[in-house]
Amino acid sequence: MPYRYTNLRIENHRASNQFPTNFPLSLWRVAIAAAEETIQGGPLTSAWLNLFQSHLSQSRKDYLCWRKDLAESTEMRRAYSAMYGRYFSRALLSSVFQITDFVPIQGDRTVIGGGVEVRRVENGDMPDWIAWDPIAGYYVLVEAKGNLTGGNRAFLHNEPKCIRMGMDQFSRVSVKHGVRQSIPTLNWVVANLWATDDRTNKSVSLLWHQVKKDFDSSSQQVAQYAASIREHRIKKLAALFDREERSDDSKELSGPVIHLSIKTKDDPLPTVVAEEQATIPDTEEAGLYIPIEEEFRSTHEVETSRTIAETPEPEQQVPLEQPAKEPHQGKYLVSIVTPLGIRPINDKADFDAALSIQDRVRETDEPILVYGLSTNAMATFERRPTSWVSGNGIVTSDGAGLFDIRDAELNWT
Repeated sequence: MPYRYTNLRIENHRASNQFPTNFPLSLWRVAIAAAEETIQGGPLTSAWLNLFQSHLSQSRKDYLCWRKDLAESTEMRRAYSAMYGRYFSRALLSSVFQITDFVPIQGDRTVIGGGVEVRRVENGDMPDWIAWDPIAGYYVLVEAKGNLTGGNRAFLHNEPKCIRMGMDQFSRVSVKHGVRQSIPTLNWVVANLWATDDRTNKSVSLLWHQVKKDFDSSSQQVAQYAASIREHRIKKLAALFDREERSDDSKELSGPVIHLSIKTKDDPLPTVVAEEQATIPDTEEAGLYIPIEEEFRSTHEVETSRTIAETPEPEQQVPLEQPAKEPHQGKYLVSIVTPLGIRPINDKADFDAALSIQDRVRETDEPILVYGLSTNAMATFERRPTSWVSGNGIVTSDGAGLFDIRDAELNWT
């Protein structure tokens, strides 16, 4: 799965970039988000592999762009836009800020474990997930938005309406530890403005952070919070395999375990094609790299058109995820992800069937992947998360992996 460029704008407490960054997002990040959304009962169908193939533009392969307008009917366009908004929002926060352990907020009370739960306090739509920021040591509330009809000006230089609508949802829930203790959270709205073959704009991914309140907690309490949400998420995912963690101190998942190994594979960043380097006129539709507000023009001397190469650099560049240099191996509970659904390996017969699928796929272009849940996913909670990303797979720091079945070596243990 290659990278796709998107214009990334960040408004948050760590860094702010006035001008959008041409940011390469690995589709492996998106794919593993889609896999977990599907497994946890997120919106959609299990056939997201075919959707990726049929929806991604084939004429603008370097940029995040969809074919046509996703669908003919308005209702289906909205549905696909919202669904992909969820996938790409998770992928962006995971890639840029190492956010982990996304748990869907469902119903009036979502129990995270360890005495922590998310409660509805007002009527109306609620955020999509509660997650964990291992670097800051905070719970994170996340709302995802997908938009086909917004304007570039709003998404690149102002505050789109969908941002305010997303922020309003954070006030409708509270995160509690026990009955009385409220837990402050880091809140993110991630709004994706889509580009399509039928629209002349480019995609914009806007990550908007709600300013947090200071939160003074002990390192022990932070570790407990991290463990609670990890355990909650892993249990929900392990239910697919009909597994639970062992009762001993190892906290390892039990059951038929597959030893998986995979070598690295080159996944170079795409080269920007010549047409994307053209001079950009100063218009609403194409004003992607130019501050086009009248107030800005009145106080700054700028040209009315500018090439991408002449665009000022952001105040702080977003660090790019580095591809893995070493092969990966580990012990996983494994499921085969096919366009028709997810097939867990629960016994030797399932494993033999998976090997047969692997042999067949190596001679075809079928989009078959291996999803793995690390057996020691609940054992450690790193302060500085690390992940493994290559051209043929990804391992996230919260204990999941997704691999091209053609390149994965599977061994029954």
